[in-house]
Amino acid sequence: MKYKSLFQLMGLSGLFLIITAVIFTGCFRQVADLDESDFRDPMIRKAQSKIRQGDKEGAIACLNNALESRPNLAQAHLSVALLYDDYKKDYVRAIYHFQRYLELRPSAQKRGLIEDLIRQAKMSFAASLSEQISETAKKIQALEKENSRLKANIRELRKNLAKHVRTGKSREMPRAMEPLSFAHRGEIIPPAQNKPVALDQQVSAVAPTSTVYCVQEGDTLSLISAKMYHDPRKWKAILDANSSNLVSSDKLRVGQVLIIPQ
Repeated sequence: MKYKSLFQLMGLSGLFLIITAVIFTGCFRQVADLDESDFRDPMIRKAQSKIRQGDKEGAIACLNNALESRPNLAQAHLSVALLYDDYKKDYVRAIYHFQRYLELRPSAQKRGLIEDLIRQAKMSFAASLSEQISETAKKIQALEKENSRLKANIRELRKNLAKHVRTGKSREMPRAMEPLSFAHRGEIIPPAQNKPVALDQQVSAVAPTSTVYCVQEGDTLSLISAKMYHDPRKWKAILDANSSNLVSSDKLRVGQVLIIPQ
């Protein structure tokens, strides 16, 4: 009668609360026992030793090795999640391992705390993405600026080449020299047949048997010699023929016109 009167006073709701508390107390004790069992795993104990020594990278390696052999080792998931979150700032992996722990220990007493850590990791990941997008935008802007600069250089080179062509035609350039308009493609300009070339001051005294060549990107005197003479060792002849405007063999400019003696 004593117990009956107690239950009558508490009502069904109070009785439900008592039963729930007993169940949850048992669940929490069971989770604690499981976690304690996990801590006895040799790789987890080794990871804890690494952490005490300040070797967090080694601890992460130990925990991952433990999970390779025992994927359901809940405490290993939680420990490595904390390291990924706080030390590595690898929020995606941290979230994964936090969630795996909750899947394996759904009734863990610290569930609320871990869910808070997951939310914080998600916010940190979103912030890091924002920073990455900003850095990417800066790199794209720098590339666009560099692209514009290169385009301006190309336009200037074409303008200079066109100026050479117009200057040559204004001085009644022989028909044999008209292919110079294609010299920017690296084509060789044929020699004049009856009189010297009158392209500009540089080539005004070209011998009838000489050829004119327009310097291209990556050209060297040895490379030009190989193209013109099929012998890279004759580069000195080209240097001597252009001594008035070519100080040394390494001072070539793209678009520069050279006399190639035969």
